[in-house]
This record gives sequence, structure tokens and C-alpha cells, in this order.
Amino acid sequence: MREYFHKGAKWTAAPKPQLTPELYNSSYQRGIEYVTTEFEPVWDAADICRVGRDLFVQRSNVTNLSGIEWLRRHLGETYDIHTVEFKDDRSIHIDSTFVPLAPGKLMINPDRPCKNLPDVFEKAGWDILEPPRTVHKATVRSQEWLHLNVLMLDEKRVIIEKDEKPLASALKDWGFEPILCPFINNYKFGGSFHCSTVDIRRRGNLQSYF
Repeated sequence: MREYFHKGAKWTAAPKPQLTPELYNSSYQRGIEYVTTEFEPVWDAADICRVGRDLFVQRSNVTNLSGIEWLRRHLGETYDIHTVEFKDDRSIHIDSTFVPLAPGKLMINPDRPCKNLPDVFEKAGWDILEPPRTVHKATVRSQEWLHLNVLMLDEKRVIIEKDEKPLASALKDWGFEPILCPFINNYKFGGSFHCSTVDIRRRGNLQSYF
């Protein structure tokens, strides 16, 4: 970050939340409402998926609408912000639910369908792909779809857990080149490749895919 700053980049820190009782819904009912209120802006970076100039932000138990509005105002006209919600009574983090793989191809968790999929996907003719289930015997519910937490290297190459053969086969059928890598032990921490990486160096120019 210091290197980028010295080269002229802006360095921004979001407002630190107070995390007082007013932020939380004490009578929260799972599957009906969210545990966070709109008392102050809060958001988790893992609830955001960027596709070029478009950001898809999940309203969840850790990201509220005030947080999404803070992002919209802060980023201005450079990016279009889309709020998405999923049928998920434990919604937290987006990267095993809503997974853009390449221009024109979006993978969506069949157990967590999107309530309000932005119409930009339909207008741009994107294919909506439904993945196979994991081969991993999940010990907790949060591990059931961690195999979707993949890492795209480019528009073709994708890193996935080496034991997820059904997903590898599906990705090949969809035109991708799966790279199998042992990473199953990371599931116990509630994440996989996408959670464990921060891609800060990229080639190419910022563009719109819609």
C-alpha cells in the first residue's frame, strides 16, 4: 500500500464502526431479518464482488444498506454499485454464493438463489451456471459450498481444490482450465482460495462488462 501511495494512488480507510448495541437487532429472527440494523455504516469486503466497473454488494448479517450507501457515495461515478440479496438465512460473505468466473459466465450457488439478480446480466447475455455439490463431508453447514471459493487467474485458468473432481469436470465443460491444488485443510477455517488471496497486481485496464 505504501508503494502504491508513493506512486500517486489514493489511500482510503473506511469509518470505524462504534459497534454499540444500537447496531444490532436484539430480537433478530434468522431467515426473516438481518442481525445488523442501519444505525451506522458497516460492511465487510468479503461481501463485495467487483466485475470491472460494477460492484455487487450483498446485504447480509455483516453488511447493511448504510454501508452500501457509504461505498456508493465514496466511489462516486467510477463504479456502479448493485445491491444483491440471497435466500440464505446465514448470509455472510459472497464468494461461495455469487461467483463471476469470466466475462459472460456467472456461477451461482443453487442453495442460495439470488432474490434480485441485477438485470445487467440478462441484458448483457451472461450465462448463469449451476455448479455440482462438493465431495467433502462437511462437519458444519458453512463448509458445504466452500469448493466454489475458487481463484481465477485469467479468463480461462481457475484454481480449485484437488479433490473436487465433479467441479473440475463442470468447469472444463464450461470452457475453463482447472488447476487442481490441495487445500482441503483450509475448509476448517471457513474459506478457500479466494478468501486466502489478495490480488493487488493486475494487467489490463479498468472496463465495463455490461
